[in-house]
Amino acid sequence: MPDRTITIDRDQRDGLYELVRNHLGGIEDFWIALERTKDFATAERLGQEFAETSGCSGTSAGASTMFARAGC
Repeated sequence: MPDRTITIDRDQRDGLYELVRNHLGGIEDFWIALERTKDFATAERLGQEFAETSGCSGTSAGASTMFARAGC
């Protein structure tokens, strides 16, 4: 249990929800680049961007590696 909690107002919560929705919506772009168009360079770039904004440390060695990492 954390020692301290914070309280956010409705506008802050709505902003966080929008940020999360936009971030998760970008996952589809990764799969389109990887599976449909076979654009591996774009898939790798999107995978690295997703990992960076998810708080995962380090960089992936490739698009397939990004999702293989359990912590991310």
